[in-house]
Amino acid sequence: MTYVTVLHYERIALTADCCRTLVSQNEPVRVVVVDNASPSHDEATLRSALPAGVETLRLAENRGFGAGMNAGMRLALADQRTDSVLFLNNDTRCPPELVGAMRAVLSANPRVGIVGCDMEGAGGGDSMPAAAKLGRTFAYPRKCRAGEAPDYLQGACLLLPRDVLETIGGFDEDYRFFFEDADLSLRVKQLGRLLAVVPGVRIFHYGSATLGALGERQAEWFREGHRTFLRKWRTHPRLRALPPFLAGLACQTLHGRFAAARGTLRGYFKPITR
Repeated sequence: MTYVTVLHYERIALTADCCRTLVSQNEPVRVVVVDNASPSHDEATLRSALPAGVETLRLAENRGFGAGMNAGMRLALADQRTDSVLFLNNDTRCPPELVGAMRAVLSANPRVGIVGCDMEGAGGGDSMPAAAKLGRTFAYPRKCRAGEAPDYLQGACLLLPRDVLETIGGFDEDYRFFFEDADLSLRVKQLGRLLAVVPGVRIFHYGSATLGALGERQAEWFREGHRTFLRKWRTHPRLRALPPFLAGLACQTLHGRFAAARGTLRGYFKPITR
């Protein structure tokens, strides 16, 4: 059985719509919505807005994406019937065949350790591939070119088998909101397992529907996540972080995105103690 963990913060309508697509899957799933300490409502209010059968778990404080998802994962793995966990953003809409198709990828090749799903945005015109690359020098994300093997899978929709999660322990909670998917993918690859993208299925993804409204904080957390990733996976992390930081800051300033520029400055100079 697949257990789906959906991370929630503030946007009840988004989360409820996402859950309605999950309870309509072609095969049974269990769903838990993890509330990352939303300040505007309590757990009872959230639960009343969700479809019947969806579980809720409210955290005492907002500890970021990875910690929130891991809380749902631990609940999932406590159920011995769970053989895989789907980590899903709340700003997604899933076709009814999604979970079955992703599980089929795991069943077809036991070497697969993580399955992602391509996405489309508003109007179906914006394609967001699940597979992505990291630049060799600066570890900056970019789309895969034709024929390239991915370095990581986008974290909006990820299915992992139980044995992998029990080995690596889920997301690294040192990350707040960015680069934890890249870190997770690299740890799966270290086990000798493969990254795969489910063929012929796409989810709808609004894209930063929660974080996008934060502007300055989003830019800060992105820069902080990049530096955290470099500290863990690259030599000379401060030096490697400098050129992308300067380029991003210049672009934001030239385009008048001054709030984002302030966030970028703060994220780059904030001490990374984790």
